[in-house]
Amino acid sequence: MRDCLEDITNLSAVDLRESPEAYSEAMRHAYWEDRDLAGATAIAFAGIGRLLAEAPAAGPDRAHELRSQAKRLTYDLASFTWPGWDEPGIIVTPPEMRAGYAAARANLRMAQELEKGDLPLSRAHWILGAHELAAGHHDEAQASFRRAAGHAAAAGEAGETELARAFEALAVSAADPAASAALDDALARLDSIDGGAELAAQVSTAREVLHL
Repeated sequence: MRDCLEDITNLSAVDLRESPEAYSEAMRHAYWEDRDLAGATAIAFAGIGRLLAEAPAAGPDRAHELRSQAKRLTYDLASFTWPGWDEPGIIVTPPEMRAGYAAARANLRMAQELEKGDLPLSRAHWILGAHELAAGHHDEAQASFRRAAGHAAAAGEAGETELARAFEALAVSAADPAASAALDDALARLDSIDGGAELAAQVSTAREVLHL
């Protein structure tokens, strides 16, 4: 396993004009190859801090690129720290979940400020809803997944639309177990579309892992 502090030190000397995705690549390596969530989190925070610090002094186009890279790190941080994936070899601690929740909120705000469009907005609402669901904030999660579905539909993404609707139904069922029939219907619709079986499995995994 690599030393994330050494990675962060080396990354501080990288010219981000030549390697704009350096922090993202290092973070993903720490997570996917080293299975080191703590290291990935540390790299993400270092990258977000540097990218946002450099943005104000840059020109408009450059500032937009730097903030976009910071947004990407917030999304990955939110995703990697959500326990609902049940990713093998990854244990998400409560402090990491809180960090991911904050990253999800930041990611949504940046998607809006940077005017990223419907698909990134859908994914931003979805990952926020995922963290709200894990934190037991079922009403907030329902609203986030509903917004995610709306943006996914506007983007013409049928799979992500139905996935968000299924997660909304999961949040409804978590708040009121008597509403589980709606979740079954949502999973059936999701399972019926192209590639939907794998997406439906994500919902079922989250339901089991989060004890919903």
